[in-house]
Amino acid sequence: MSEESGTELLQWLARAVRTGMHRGVMLLLWLVVFGAAATSESQSVGAALLVLGLVAFLLLHVVRRLPVGWDRGRLGPPPLSVLTTGVLVSLAVVAAEVLWVVYRNALDVEGPPDTFVFRTAVILAFPLIEEFGFRLWLQSPLERHLGGAGAVVAVALLYASFQGTALPLSPFLAACLYGAALLITGSIWTPVLLHTVQNAALIFLGDVPAVDEWATATAAASPGWLLPAVFAAWVVVAAIAFVWLRGLMRSTSAPAAPTPGSKPR
Repeated sequence: MSEESGTELLQWLARAVRTGMHRGVMLLLWLVVFGAAATSESQSVGAALLVLGLVAFLLLHVVRRLPVGWDRGRLGPPPLSVLTTGVLVSLAVVAAEVLWVVYRNALDVEGPPDTFVFRTAVILAFPLIEEFGFRLWLQSPLERHLGGAGAVVAVALLYASFQGTALPLSPFLAACLYGAALLITGSIWTPVLLHTVQNAALIFLGDVPAVDEWATATAAASPGWLLPAVFAAWVVVAAIAFVWLRGLMRSTSAPAAPTPGSKPR
């Protein structure tokens, strides 16, 4: 390696570290704000912090698009197929997540307190900040250096490590799905929408008495089929997502049909 090439590499590494630290700190600050709102002992304080945080987040990062340098045109609306085939992907993810939660409960892993503010944060705030932070602020610049697939996997590994689970399989696979959805659709609202729907479905499924009774009994029995069932559910997720995203890739790369009377160039 020549001295000039070595200098360029060091400069690139310095820029990458500065960018990563800046965006990482910004992500951590928002996670702290929404985490404090979700776990606050006072529901009024938590609700106020959550509302103010959401308003500030949307104003700064969606309306004013600050800080500069990260927006690569990925704030546009997602394609209509997100509302159709994307629902099937979400249902498969929810099935996998339900099995994963039951498996985690079988391991006696204690979850956070279930309050109204916590539920609101999980449905609205955390999908927003996690998708903006991990996918838009971190994955987007990494795509230029690692390629699309490399950036998706790298950020998915980082995302899974933040979830605090002993076996981060499910968060990792979900993050791969979110990253691929952003990569193919070009809209950050695609993974935000998927993440929001899935979190909401998981929470409200827990309020169904039959589901709650089944989950409690299954976790107490600790059956050996739970972990294979999680893998099987994620295979279904991967299959549906592959077909869905491949269709999106074809639709976005297909040339526009010529209008009647126009001449080909």
